[in-house]
Amino acid sequence: MNISNFFSPLRFFIVLVGILLVIIVYFTKEDSVQNFSGTTMGTYYNISVVGTSLDFTDLLIHNTLEEVNQEMSTYIPTSFISKFNEATLGEWIESSPSFIKVLSHAIEICNLSDGYFDVTVGGLVNIWGFGPSKVKDLPSMNQIINSLQRIGCDAVSVNFLEGKVKRNSDVKIDLSAIAKGFAIDQLYDVFIENDEVTGFLIEVGGEIKAYGYKSNNIPWTVGISHPDLPGQSIFKIKTDIKEIFSMATSGDYRNFKLFEDKVYSHTINPKDGMSLEVRGSSVSVISDSAMKADALATALNAMGPEKGMKFANQHNLETIFLLKENGEYIVRLSESFKKTLQ
Repeated sequence: MNISNFFSPLRFFIVLVGILLVIIVYFTKEDSVQNFSGTTMGTYYNISVVGTSLDFTDLLIHNTLEEVNQEMSTYIPTSFISKFNEATLGEWIESSPSFIKVLSHAIEICNLSDGYFDVTVGGLVNIWGFGPSKVKDLPSMNQIINSLQRIGCDAVSVNFLEGKVKRNSDVKIDLSAIAKGFAIDQLYDVFIENDEVTGFLIEVGGEIKAYGYKSNNIPWTVGISHPDLPGQSIFKIKTDIKEIFSMATSGDYRNFKLFEDKVYSHTINPKDGMSLEVRGSSVSVISDSAMKADALATALNAMGPEKGMKFANQHNLETIFLLKENGEYIVRLSESFKKTLQ
C-alpha cells in the first residue's frame, strides 16, 4: 500500500478547508475607514473614505483642494482669477482646462437662470464687504448702479478650441458660489479611480458629495442644518436615494455682515445689486454634480422662495426650501424631489 496515496484525500480536505477559511475571512472582513479634515478655500473640509487597503493621505486631498484654491480664489493675489480680473479688456488669455470648465458652466447657469446666478458680480460682492476688500460702510446707490451696468452673462467669454478666456466688460468675476462644488467633484474623480474604494462622503464648507456606503452597507445620512440650533439637522436625507449624491446649500444666515445694526446676507441679487434680506431661509439642490448643485442653489436663493420653487419645478430640479414663517421653520420640497423620495 502506498502511504502517499492514503494521505492524498486527507491532504485535499485540509487544503479545501483552508481555502474556505480564507474566503470566509475575506468576505467578512469589515472595510477600513479613513477620515480626513482640514481647512481650504476659507472654510473647512471633512472627508470619510471606505474601502480595503486604502492608501490615501492628507497631502493628496489637501493638494487636490489647494490646486483649485490657488486658481480660483480672489483672496490670493497670484491666483489665475486675480490675474484674469486685471487683464486687459477684450484680450484673450490662456487658461487651464479646469478654469474653462468652471467659467463655461457658470455662463451656462447664468443664462439658464436669467442672470440670477452671475459670477461677474465680483465688483458688487466687494463693495458689500464680502470679498477680499475691507469695507466699513454700506455701498452707495451710485456704486451699486455703476457695478450693475457692467455685469451680465455675456461680460466674459470662453474659447474652448484655443483654451482661452477674456473679459468683455470691466467686471471682476467671483467663483466662490461654484468653486467649492468643482473642488468636490475633483476629489470624487480621485476617489472613484481607486478600485479599493467602496464608498466615501466629502464635505467642503457644507457642500456634500457621497458615493456607495459606510461600513456594513449602511447608507450615509446628511442633513440641512437648523439655523438656530448649531449642530442639529432640521431635515435628514439618506444618500442612497441616488447612485451619485451631491447636495449644495445656499442660505441667508450662513455668512452675513452688520451695517448700522442691520444684518446683510452675503448673497447679492444680480438684478438690483442689493444684499438679500436675512430671513433665516435656505435652499438646497441635489444633483449628480456638486458644481451644478452649488451654482443652482445660489441662483434659487437669489430668486427667493416663490420664484425659486417655480423655477425648480419647471426644470425638474430636486430642491429643499427651508423657510421661516410666523416664527416657525417649514420645509418645502420640489415636485421632482418628492418623486425621488417616494
